Amino acid sequence: IEQRQFRFEPQSIYFSDLHELHNLTNLKFVHCRLYHLHVEDFRDVIDQIWKLPKLSHLYWDFTFKYERHFSMPTYLSTSLQYLTIRNYNCCSYDFSRLFEKTPRLRKFFISSNSDEDDDLPFSHEFLPAPQSLSVTRLILLSIRSLPLMTSLFKLLPSITRLKVEIYSITLDGHQWKEMIVNYLPQLKDFQFKIDLGVGVVVRVRVLMERFTPKHTTPHMHPQTLEIRILPEPNSN
Repeated sequence: IEQRQFRFEPQSIYFSDLHELHNLTNLKFVHCRLYHLHVEDFRDVIDQIWKLPKLSHLYWDFTFKYERHFSMPTYLSTSLQYLTIRNYNCCSYDFSRLFEKTPRLRKFFISSNSDEDDDLPFSHEFLPAPQSLSVTRLILLSIRSLPLMTSLFKLLPSITRLKVEIYSITLDGHQWKEMIVNYLPQLKDFQFKIDLGVGVVVRVRVLMERFTPKHTTPHMHPQTLEIRILPEPNSN
């Protein structure tokens, strides 16, 4: 049997059988809520996934007991290229370990609802490893921690396409300019969404006024720079 795609259903398969799926290329865990388990109890499952020889796409959407919903793999994946992690509440210094275990990663999608800052100082230097240079596309959704976002920028200098959705983070155009020029010199395509709650509209206007074409990287040409503010769809 040639298994190409697999969607987890608790009643249909045991996690212990994952290592048998040698031809699996796409794996999705969608809205898995295991409130009776700790993420540490799932460490062996994560290692099984990282050892799958042909897996290229992984979508991870788990909620475990307490706040940590993902555990760092201890094995190296030689095939994983597209990784999505929902509800990521680990610390910034875990990223370097993650990229070390996924040296072929090309696209990284992460969402985090945590608004707690790391214990590391904001000035902490994250040095990009050769393994992280393969990542060219980064998507950050529901980001509330500036140190977490900054550490990712520092670790992934080869990013050419960036999409960011931020909450409770105050950055003006000059600060965006410094972050992009200093950490993302290869950036060509930048999309962002900012929480338009009370008191945020002014910050958006300041950002729009200051983020001009002269603030772009050598690879982001003024004639291709497009910035749009889209209203939230009406939920009624």
